[in-house]
Amino acid sequence: MSSWYVFNAIGLYPYSPADPKYIVSVPLFEKTTFQLNGGKTLTIVRKNSGERITSILMTVGRLDGYFIAHSDLESGKELLITTK
Repeated sequence: MSSWYVFNAIGLYPYSPADPKYIVSVPLFEKTTFQLNGGKTLTIVRKNSGERITSILMTVGRLDGYFIAHSDLESGKELLITTK
């Protein structure tokens, strides 16, 4: 049960155990940083304090929809979740 809370708090949740995608949701924290293998850093940033997502941007561009691939997170970029 605790893993569900951690995923929800950072704004990501596994779509299914067999699918390498995550559903993006509104994170509880303004900024969360993860140290990844190879010296890379993944940063998840929440802009504004609303409850509804207005846009999701990865450093490489805007995401279409509410899903992000595990490989995109492994790249060690910034995920910007803007809310309203």
